Amino acid sequence: MTFADASVCPDCRSTLGGAVRCPACGLDLTTRPARELWQTLRRADEQLAAARTASRPVAAAVPPQPQRAPAPAPAAVPAGPPHPAGPYPAYPSYRGDARPQPAGPGPLVGPRTPSPGASVGSILLALGALMLLVASIIFVSFAWAVVGVAGRVVIMLVLTALATALAVVLTWRRLRASAETAWVLVVGTVTIDWFAAYGLDLAGLRAAPVEAVVVVWSLVALALGLAAGRWSAGPLDGRLRAPGVLGAAATAVAALVLVVVLLAEHGWSVSWAVAVAALLPGLAAGAAHLSGDTWGRLVGLAGVGAGAFVFVLAALTELAADPSAVVSGLTGLPLLVVAAVLLGAAQAVPSRRAWFACAGALTLLVLVLVPLQDADPWRAPLLTASVLAVVLAAVPVSGGGWSRGLRAAAVPLAALLALALLSWWSEILAAPRLADGTGLGVVPAEDAGVGRVLDAYVVTPWWVVLPVGVALAATVLLARRSLPDLPAPLRTASDWLPFAAAVLVALTLGPAVQAAELPLALVAGVTVLGLALTTLFGRALPWPASVAAVAGSAVASLLVADALEASFLLACLVAVCLGVVALLDDRERVQAPATAIAALAAGAAVVVAVRLVSDEDRAWTLVAVLAGAVALGGALLASGLVRVAVQAAAVPLVVAGLAGAPTTGWSALLWCLLGVALVLVSWRVDHGRWWRLAGAVALGASYVLRLVASDVGVVEAYTAPFAAALLVAGVLAMRRRPALRSEAALSAGLALALLPTLPYVLADAASWRGLALGLVALAALVAGLVLHWRAPLVAGAAVLALVTLAGLGPYALVLPRWLLFGLVGTALLSAGIAWESAVRAGRAVAGRLAAMR
Repeated sequence: MTFADASVCPDCRSTLGGAVRCPACGLDLTTRPARELWQTLRRADEQLAAARTASRPVAAAVPPQPQRAPAPAPAAVPAGPPHPAGPYPAYPSYRGDARPQPAGPGPLVGPRTPSPGASVGSILLALGALMLLVASIIFVSFAWAVVGVAGRVVIMLVLTALATALAVVLTWRRLRASAETAWVLVVGTVTIDWFAAYGLDLAGLRAAPVEAVVVVWSLVALALGLAAGRWSAGPLDGRLRAPGVLGAAATAVAALVLVVVLLAEHGWSVSWAVAVAALLPGLAAGAAHLSGDTWGRLVGLAGVGAGAFVFVLAALTELAADPSAVVSGLTGLPLLVVAAVLLGAAQAVPSRRAWFACAGALTLLVLVLVPLQDADPWRAPLLTASVLAVVLAAVPVSGGGWSRGLRAAAVPLAALLALALLSWWSEILAAPRLADGTGLGVVPAEDAGVGRVLDAYVVTPWWVVLPVGVALAATVLLARRSLPDLPAPLRTASDWLPFAAAVLVALTLGPAVQAAELPLALVAGVTVLGLALTTLFGRALPWPASVAAVAGSAVASLLVADALEASFLLACLVAVCLGVVALLDDRERVQAPATAIAALAAGAAVVVAVRLVSDEDRAWTLVAVLAGAVALGGALLASGLVRVAVQAAAVPLVVAGLAGAPTTGWSALLWCLLGVALVLVSWRVDHGRWWRLAGAVALGASYVLRLVASDVGVVEAYTAPFAAALLVAGVLAMRRRPALRSEAALSAGLALALLPTLPYVLADAASWRGLALGLVALAALVAGLVLHWRAPLVAGAAVLALVTLAGLGPYALVLPRWLLFGLVGTALLSAGIAWESAVRAGRAVAGRLAAMR
């Protein structure tokens, strides 16, 4: 017998007779699941044959069984006609999902045994040990007061001996979980015995210091745990974990107690108390390593790591609290020890030499910079950090870890210098200013004028600011030598480093000039020139670098301008500088932002000039909109990305002009000018319909503002022109696109034409509005009927019905009640008849469709 039998159905075992579908149960044998079932049955036969072959030596010892007559071979099944998917008997040639099938019988894989996890037995053991320990504590604390000292000693010894004997027996019987629990119980009873003896003052323990008692207990627990784990490795073929972990944890507890005692009773500093206490976990880690206890060593190392972290934190806190006593008061000695340890580790561990060298160098830098900050805030530490950053970055490159570690220590110093530069720019930008009435330019609260000398907002002297910027730029340039040590994705930054250094120098000039109590306009001017020169001389750099410099020029001019005069000068400077950049740089991605910002700066300069000449808001707002329109027209002279950028630059000018309009009527005029400009530009650009749409929106806004300025209160004056425009656009769209439905094309226009007037008509149906709305709704209804458009038909019918009901409402109230009920009943009856007729017609259509082939 075989599982894969091509002559019978795999489901009901009926004879197939060459069919591809079982005649008894209807199983389709050409489907993908049926083909996969055939392969599974074939593999089952192969595995069964392999199992029989493997069982032959065993079967040879069994008495031979009487041989059965071989079953007659099944009759050959005639092959049916070819099928595109292949009939069931031809299944072995199937290549369905192209997944490789095993050539021979695969190994028999048994079900995966799930991990026991927290079994019932382990839970019971843990609860039992916990209850025994709690019982022991309660007994020692309260219940043995009636027993003498000798009796108490005997009880403690007996309980500990019983627990130890139980642990030894369970270990010899190879019951690992029970042995773990028993040894935990042993360590617990020893702990209770020790502190009970201390409470009873046995052997004069009360006279010993509490820290000594705790330390001795932790060492005894450690020795007991490691000894139990090492001894259990023989009977259990693998050592126990819990005893060693408990012993190492006992040293950590003793370390905490030792820290508290040293701080409270002996007046030690936190750093030295932690350093001494961390020796206990270190001793535990060493003993566990010698004993071969991995888990105990990990617990000890964790305690050492926690102690080292607290030690460094405490050392930094003590140094910051009293930096002047770094030598006289030895507050810097803990960090000096840390630096010595790190540098020693760098020498002893070549594989981690760079990390240890970097950490040691940073520790020494903290020891140098913190006292300098206390002696001369900001000036001395910044100058020292500048020198040290350059020195560390200039360390010769070599293959050893010392060079990499020392050069890496320059990175935190560079970050410190960058934060200082950022803080100086923050002081400049946070200078007290007041915006003028137009929102153009900013005027300081104290005085105005472009040539005045201000009190320096940057309190750091200029002779400190300049070295910081230069040192930061030099550090960035020297960092190119370290790129081979970095991952491959970071090596591509090599081309950016010269540009970054030039930008840092340019950004340093502004705070340096302002720190010298020079005008803010000069600060911005120097920054703009520096960034523009960086762009010109850095044309070989990637284009994003030049774009960043261009944007930096604009930001520097906008954020630092301190008066209208300064704004005018800076806008002219930006326009000239970036115009030169756009002419000399042949990359379109750089030309586009440079040209756009130059055009925006030129327009802003014109607007500010008009603002300086005239105090009338009408003048400068008109000039702003006209400047934007000129920018839109001038963009037609360019092409590609430059044209788009210049057109985008016109937006701020137009927005400023529209937002600053003094009156609603003037705002209507400005919107009209903008709409005309957009329509004119639309005839000369690609995709002009979007420009014409924007122009139509601007003209519509101008129309609405003009009505508001004229105090027009008729709602139709606002809605009728736009409704007509939307309806015309919808009709044209339906003529161009025959498949477009009337709901999508006409709904917006119909809603704007009918709905705004409807509330007024419902409130007063006998007015001229009611008559006009009824005529408009009737026209929509007729248009829908004639043109077979659903949207105007439904909208006109609904609004006309509402207008009719609103007009008949007052008269319906004086009619007899029976007449009202009769009219309503008739309407409902008509609706019911129409509904039934529609349902019958629908059923007839459905029946005809069902009768079709």
